[in-house]
Amino acid sequence: VHSILRHVAEILHYDEKQLEELYDKTAWHFDDKKPGSSFEVFKMAVNQPSLLDECCLDEKVKELLLTHIKRRLMPQAVKVRSEIEVGCYAYEGVDAVKNALRAGIACGIEEMPIKINLIAPPRYVVTTTTLDKAKGVELLDLALKKIEQSIKDSGGIFTITIAVSFPYFFISFHILY
Repeated sequence: VHSILRHVAEILHYDEKQLEELYDKTAWHFDDKKPGSSFEVFKMAVNQPSLLDECCLDEKVKELLLTHIKRRLMPQAVKVRSEIEVGCYAYEGVDAVKNALRAGIACGIEEMPIKINLIAPPRYVVTTTTLDKAKGVELLDLALKKIEQSIKDSGGIFTITIAVSFPYFFISFHILY
């Protein structure tokens, strides 16, 4: 919070007194309501800029502050992935696998599209990128269930070889071993 406010003050060529007034109208205003809450309010302002309306700031300062809050406190996108094996040795064969994978892709939404890439038959990687880890895991689980249901209805096989997780665990695993 300090670095955001200090940077805004530097851009606006504020002196010490003006910086203190900026603190008083923003961070200290929220901290007076609930100690330590200014950071949380700034994080929430990324998606709800109207939270800063109660700060009594002029539009120029408010826009600049919001720009720097968004730049510094924007949540990072997380990639959620799982590895699966999908195969069908019945009459429908490859068409059953394609239909099952399409059923998984169809579970994706605009903010979290689901991608499926072939590693080597019958292994596939199912991924999505999201700002909310829990929702990403939930969506990927739903996609895996749809794939499993579709392929098993066609007489195929489905196995989760690596459960839903976050790739940086795999990177550190490969580096260590």
